[in-house]
Amino acid sequence: GGSDTPPASNEIGGSPPPAASKPTSSATRVDRKATPVAVLNGTTQTGLARNVGNKLESSGFTILSVGDNADQKIATTSISYSDGNEKAARVVAQIMDVPASAVRAIDLSAAAAVSPEAKVVVIVGSDRSSTG
Repeated sequence: GGSDTPPASNEIGGSPPPAASKPTSSATRVDRKATPVAVLNGTTQTGLARNVGNKLESSGFTILSVGDNADQKIATTSISYSDGNEKAARVVAQIMDVPASAVRAIDLSAAAAVSPEAKVVVIVGSDRSSTG
């Protein structure tokens, strides 16, 4: 025979819940330095991608590259991200004051236009070309 041990009681003891003893998860923070960003100019206005790159760099992101997009008739700025980098892309969108609807998973054309190391790709549209 076995002993019939009663089940443990459901009373909460003095120990803290496991979540309280863990440090803040790194998933809740974006390591900007460790997030390479590529910025592409989707317009014919010279210096637009560089200005955006400078702004993001001064906010702590690593700018991997700045260049011209193949299509230079982009109307609205878009921000795309590789797997696992959506949170970083959303931070970039906030810094640039771009709506969350402009943030999406990277597509083949954006991926092909930049280095594979880029975690976030910004394609600057003519909505950013105002000088104000």
